[in-house]
Amino acid sequence: MRSKKYSLVALSIFLIFILFIASASAADVNETDVLSIDESTNMVNEKLALDSSLDNSASNDSNVLENNVNELFSVDNSGNNNVLKVSDNSLGDIPLCEGASIWYVDAAAGPGGNGTSKETAFQTLDDAVNNATDGDTIMVASGTYSDVHLNIGKYLNFEKYGDGEAIIDGSYITGILTVTATTININGLTFKNGNTADNGGAIYFENGITDSFINATFINNNAQSDGGAIYSFGEIVNSIINSTFIDNTAYDGGAIYFMGGAYNSTINSIFINNNATSGDGGAIVFKGGVNFTVEGEFINNTATKDGGAIYFDWDCLNVSVNATFINNTATNGGAIYGWYPLYNSTIGATFINNTANEDGGAIYFRNLINGTMSGKFVNNA
Repeated sequence: MRSKKYSLVALSIFLIFILFIASASAADVNETDVLSIDESTNMVNEKLALDSSLDNSASNDSNVLENNVNELFSVDNSGNNNVLKVSDNSLGDIPLCEGASIWYVDAAAGPGGNGTSKETAFQTLDDAVNNATDGDTIMVASGTYSDVHLNIGKYLNFEKYGDGEAIIDGSYITGILTVTATTININGLTFKNGNTADNGGAIYFENGITDSFINATFINNNAQSDGGAIYSFGEIVNSIINSTFIDNTAYDGGAIYFMGGAYNSTINSIFINNNATSGDGGAIVFKGGVNFTVEGEFINNTATKDGGAIYFDWDCLNVSVNATFINNTATNGGAIYGWYPLYNSTIGATFINNTANEDGGAIYFRNLINGTMSGKFVNNA
């Protein structure tokens, strides 16, 4: 009898030991599957290089990746791989690209700089563009630059720094930028005295632009063909032009000529004294487009033919014009002229002292289909 009791006690102790080992193993699985760090892969600058998967599928440890206040971890990804994966059936791999570089340009800098700091800035924009790669930012110090006819085939960001203007001066000899990249951001630069016998006195967008932001000043640029300041051969898509255009001239589109049309974009700019010397659109020509907005101010722009400020060519759909037009002049449509139909569009602008030598002192539309026109009209003739 005593032997049976000892056997039962021993069996109970053994079962308890087995259960303890099983529960400890389960706990280890739940913890180690949440965050996997391969310390042997990369240890660069004291940063942890994470393994290619971060599995947080365990549901009973929700606080492991809690980050209410501080940065949870930093990732060094010099290998440009997919280093982070979230296994929740919705996110998949998140690619983390290498960090972009910042380059500095200063017209007053001495020769021999490497462009990596303000103190060692490049002297020319050309050097910065040649050294930059996709996604880089070029910081341009105030001053005057004579770099012209630059070809930009990379996605770059241009940003002015310092007091005063950062002027790129074409000296009325040639165009300034030819952009083949489809994305570019320009903030704070001034493009002046560009000149071309073709299209785009200051900037020629060969393939159009997408997801871009242009905040610049364009003064006294000329194209003997179209687009005194800007010519876009391709479409402008999901982009914003928030700039100032003064005294630019071209045959058509004194300031801007959108050959490829505008799509899901906004033109919110100031246009003053721009001139279509022999054709249409004293400030802008739109060759079609869908879902775009025109805002800002159009003052003293002229066209020898039609559309003292804006000329809509080809079909346009869902256009919103909410701008101020003052003292613009043309043969027809002192401020706006629409040659092809505008569909489902809204014209809700202010028109003051605009003049047409023939028809439509403020506006002339051949076809406005399912459109709405409102706004303020004062002394147009």
